[in-house]
Amino acid sequence: MRAVKDFIDKIPERPWILVITLIVGLGAWALVDFLNLSLARYSFYFDNIHEGRTVYESRALPLVPDREGRIALYVSEYLLGPATLEAEALFPEGTGVRSLMLRGERVLIDLDSRAAVPASRRAQVAGSLALLEKGIKRNFSFVEDVSLTIAGIIPQFRDPEGIQRQAEGLND
Repeated sequence: MRAVKDFIDKIPERPWILVITLIVGLGAWALVDFLNLSLARYSFYFDNIHEGRTVYESRALPLVPDREGRIALYVSEYLLGPATLEAEALFPEGTGVRSLMLRGERVLIDLDSRAAVPASRRAQVAGSLALLEKGIKRNFSFVEDVSLTIAGIIPQFRDPEGIQRQAEGLND
């Protein structure tokens, strides 16, 4: 106890000790905080505004203990849209998830009716759903199949072969 008192009494004589102690303390705090971030990295795919190519974006999201919760967080983050200026949102602002269930290796996602309207003149609902499915399958290796519905209805498109070719092209 006496050594601590002597140390404190000598601080006014040696201010650099206080500065070094503060720097070491802040460094230790920053290291502990960095190691306990509890974040996971996820990949997001959006369309480029100008060129129409796919834009890759990486984000750190908080860890969620269960698989279904991780997918729900990913989908809700995806619906918020891109963070980069060169990419465009695939779904209109305010689009939400009505329900999401993980059953074995299959994910069932029901988006609200806003998802049926393209977010922009260039965006297509089929392409938006294909990019969402691609992101889910790439980020969650345990998912084998993704079933997407809009307001409880399976989306039907006029050119199913073209949509299939587009989806297969995204898996490269």
